[in-house]
Amino acid sequence: MDTTHDIRIDAGPREVYALLAHAERWPELFEPTIQVTHVEHRGTTETFRIWASAGDEVKSWTSVRELDPGSNRITFRQAVPAPPIASMSGTWVVEEDGPGRTHLRLLHTFSAVDDDPEALAWIEKVTDENSRTELANVKAVAERGTGEVRTFADSVRIAAGAEAVHAFLWEAEHWTDRLPHVAAVRLDDYGTQDVQSLRMTTLSKVGEHETMSIRITEGTSRIGYKQLDLPPLLDLHLGSWTIRAGQGETVLTSEHTIRLRPEVAGDRASTAANLAKARDALSANSMATMLIAKSLLEGV
Repeated sequence: MDTTHDIRIDAGPREVYALLAHAERWPELFEPTIQVTHVEHRGTTETFRIWASAGDEVKSWTSVRELDPGSNRITFRQAVPAPPIASMSGTWVVEEDGPGRTHLRLLHTFSAVDDDPEALAWIEKVTDENSRTELANVKAVAERGTGEVRTFADSVRIAAGAEAVHAFLWEAEHWTDRLPHVAAVRLDDYGTQDVQSLRMTTLSKVGEHETMSIRITEGTSRIGYKQLDLPPLLDLHLGSWTIRAGQGETVLTSEHTIRLRPEVAGDRASTAANLAKARDALSANSMATMLIAKSLLEGV
């Protein structure tokens, strides 16, 4: 089956193409994209693994892209599709639409496993929903600019093995008994051992906050996540726990990438104040989690 989606953008083709060309930034740009990990990059060909929401599910696949900056086209195909998808390929076509304007088209060709009609209808529905969302995201970012993205990290050394540290973080169903700032937890998986949704009620100086994140683990060395229901200050929050084993200890690092909502950014002073407020709140919870992990795992 073939589908075409398009949108017109008040920004030049070069700016639009640049947004699409950097796949590692897709979790920042595209609402459905949770995480992108590069596998290989040779010249204009790149291979990466991507995790993205698909309806009420999270799917993962390996995709190969060919970048053609001369014609402002990017072709792609899923090398290892996620069932019920049997094949998926397509093209981003970036065309000038008058001075400083772009006509962006997103083409897909796909098939279902065993040509199952119900599966094909599901793929068409999800492709339509995600294509519309992605095009709207590109338009919004291209027209307003990417906004100021800030990344910060905190680390703690723990005298315990990497597997024990990973288990403390991944088995979040125990957090209400272990972390004072966590009042409630609901943990759901997606039929796999490496993806889960984490719903939490956390406590802070200003009251309770409900959060929901999709978390992805890659072995015992890293847990990445994207927060889907964001607080009033933020329109982006990506995070990760990196677990690095050493001799007799593990270095645990919590990293956050955030972006303010445009309406709260304001002037330089208010932007700095709101960024500091968001950073302080996130760092405080991360440090509390890591220090309690350290205490429990070291038997203090």
